[in-house]
Amino acid sequence: MRRLIVMIASFLLAGCSGTLVSQTFSNVGTSLPVESTASEAVDATITVIGGGAVGGPGASIDDALANSGSEPMLVNGVLLMDLDGVIWLCESVDESASPPECGEPRLRVADYPEGGAEWDPSSAEMTGLQEQDGVLWLEGNQVFGVVRP
Repeated sequence: MRRLIVMIASFLLAGCSGTLVSQTFSNVGTSLPVESTASEAVDATITVIGGGAVGGPGASIDDALANSGSEPMLVNGVLLMDLDGVIWLCESVDESASPPECGEPRLRVADYPEGGAEWDPSSAEMTGLQEQDGVLWLEGNQVFGVVRP
């Protein structure tokens, strides 16, 4: 029995004698790619065609996404310019967020004509432009363009 106690004590003390560092693996491989989250997903777009005024009943953003393709269509929504100057066509605007943000579904608007009076805060009374925390939006708009998911 005494011999067993001495062996166990020797074993435990040997384990406490220091840390062994492997010389076999000096370099660990590259890290694995991280899967993207839903918030990093690529947004659907609508590319403006012609830049001219078009009128008509228009489609909802959901319908436009369901029927996306190469043919231009008229899509209804709220135009929103975010803090980065990116223009979105939104189903709605979440004004309770700070800054306000586009409600889903939404389309990123490409090739929107620059320099329009609709984004000028001094014309807000005439255009209906709204602003909160630097974000600008116009309700009840239509965009004519090609929708791509």
